[in-house]
Amino acid sequence: MVDIFMFPAYEGDCILIRYGEPNGIKHNILVDGGVDVNARDIAEIIEFVYSNEERIDIVITHIDGDHIQGLISGLNMVSSEKLQACLSTIYFNNHRDIVKSLKLSGMSDKGAEDSIKTVVYSSNGYSVSEAKSLLEILRDKGVGDKIDGFVTMGRNIEIAGAILNIISPSEKELKKLAIEWESELKKEDKIITGYATENPEQIDIDELMQKNSKWDIDHIYPQSKIKDDSIDNMVLAKKVINNSKQNKLLSPDIRIKMKKYWNTLYKGNFISKKKYDRLTRTEDFTNEELSGFIERQIVETRQSSKAVAELLNRLYEHSEIVYVKAGLVSDFRHDNKLLKSRRINDYHHAKDAFLNIVVGNVYNAKFTSNPRKWIKENRGTNYSIRRVFDYNVKRGNTVVWQGVKDAGHSIEAIRKTMARNDILYTEYTYCDKGELFNATLVRKGNDKAINLKKDLDSVKYGGYNTPKTSAFAFIEFDGKKKERKNHIVEIPVYIVNIASRQPDTIKEYLEQKKGYKNVVVKKYPIKKNALIKVDGYLARLRGATEKDVLLKNAVQLVLRDEYSENIRKVEKYLENNIQYQADSKFEGFTQEDLNDLYDELYIKLKESIYNKRPANQLGTLEKGREKYRAIGDLREKAKIINNILALFQCDATTSTNLKEIGGTANAGNMAYNKNTLPTKKLILIHQSVTGLFETEEELV
Repeated sequence: MVDIFMFPAYEGDCILIRYGEPNGIKHNILVDGGVDVNARDIAEIIEFVYSNEERIDIVITHIDGDHIQGLISGLNMVSSEKLQACLSTIYFNNHRDIVKSLKLSGMSDKGAEDSIKTVVYSSNGYSVSEAKSLLEILRDKGVGDKIDGFVTMGRNIEIAGAILNIISPSEKELKKLAIEWESELKKEDKIITGYATENPEQIDIDELMQKNSKWDIDHIYPQSKIKDDSIDNMVLAKKVINNSKQNKLLSPDIRIKMKKYWNTLYKGNFISKKKYDRLTRTEDFTNEELSGFIERQIVETRQSSKAVAELLNRLYEHSEIVYVKAGLVSDFRHDNKLLKSRRINDYHHAKDAFLNIVVGNVYNAKFTSNPRKWIKENRGTNYSIRRVFDYNVKRGNTVVWQGVKDAGHSIEAIRKTMARNDILYTEYTYCDKGELFNATLVRKGNDKAINLKKDLDSVKYGGYNTPKTSAFAFIEFDGKKKERKNHIVEIPVYIVNIASRQPDTIKEYLEQKKGYKNVVVKKYPIKKNALIKVDGYLARLRGATEKDVLLKNAVQLVLRDEYSENIRKVEKYLENNIQYQADSKFEGFTQEDLNDLYDELYIKLKESIYNKRPANQLGTLEKGREKYRAIGDLREKAKIINNILALFQCDATTSTNLKEIGGTANAGNMAYNKNTLPTKKLILIHQSVTGLFETEEELV
């Protein structure tokens, strides 16, 4: 089965091919990455592949900007861990590999990753991207070794059962590419300073990094009309000039003064044709362009989203489907300082859903579902697609949004809702079906193994190991001293299947295979991921071994805003910039901030409900406090904070590495010894899907 998805990439290409067995793991081939607007598509493709534990190959047919821009920006959004886990090979002809493969004499052997921005070849010539090169990004993400950099005509490449037949380019064409690339390498060594104007001005790089710099990063096409933060729409401008610029195209005097210099940059392949055309444009935007800018913000173009919308329309014929782009919600969060952190708790899912409703409804009310009609009726108004929330928004006579300049601004109500942490949080509970056991066979002599067939005793003939668990049972049985004891035990899928026909099968399995005596099954089934309360502490049942009941945390962490903000900064640094040494000036957190975070998390473990968490590591944090404070490396301190946060997360992985502060590499694993269960108050909690209704059932 083959599925082909073609993403809207304007003049470029961005195609995803998925194939494999109908109900099995799929393989993915991404052909080209489109333009900048496809960056989010690329990032979402990689996230999807990673979350489904699939693999992906990337093929770059030729590296023109409209085929590679989306990859440059999109891969940069993906964490190194995820990209390393799911990327198989990227087929990408580049200077270094061409020179080595063709053994071209007299050419530089220096790695293209270290020496040049992205050089692209097409029938129209070569160009140099201002963006960070794809080669550099792949190296930084730790997947530079997965580049196949010499792909030529006549080669057949097998990719997970598919055959890729290469029909172009020839070795002659690749040699021509290498020669031209070499010339660009030499150009890279030349430094251009100042401006090609009558009054050149030097730019102090250190000053650019200051908050009160006299320089601004500005947009060629104004943000009021289009949300485009690509390099093709960005310029460095003097603040005093930028402040006088209106929400229009560049003024004629700037165009006349700078056109010669821009032309030099364009001819030298330092800026793209798209950027040059925007800088030198003289005519105003057409109605079609303006409505197109709006549509890109509020109209969903992905086929998957359209398919879902179509289903919803069929189910709810009298309802209106309102689209909202993730970027708009992200901007709304940023503009209103509504922080978000995935490391603190899972409430961000509900808060994201809430903000999507707010933002989607306001944009829909402002521009309606027909932007072309809205532009015709409102072109003369001073509107901004980036400042929709600064003013009142009405639909008919109803005020949908109270803007900044009005009393009772709507954002205050939004802030109150976002500050709430009394969110109902539930997880799916289930009984597993399907695969019966691990197919690995064990040798004869193992009385715990599963018989190969009904009449083939595993002790005599060997059998299967590690049966797949369907659910759990709470049982009572005789201990070694004939005292009655309680355990939570795993019930395999194959036993459940038999028990549907033979009710005593579970009891027989526990007595004959697991060695329990005089078993009474007091509660069955207890579903996987069931919510239980052990001595007042909420946890979810994730498994069991011969000795232990395995749990995962079900208590969501709540922190004050100042701590949440610093964790968000740490999270951002570790996701995007961990390869660089942390600097307070750039990261926004200091030694003192991290010390305060450490102390706050320690207090949570000591004085809150987390004191009852199994293996809560309070002692480790107490003994390691001074050792932590003595660490001078911000990056190492940030990593430790991130590891400590794992103790509070509601994930299946409950252990974490605390070696740096005197703990173990697998500290905090949540488990209870089965023999201790009778000493604890054990309550099984039944929840409705929404969490609005729940009942408690006391087991012990």
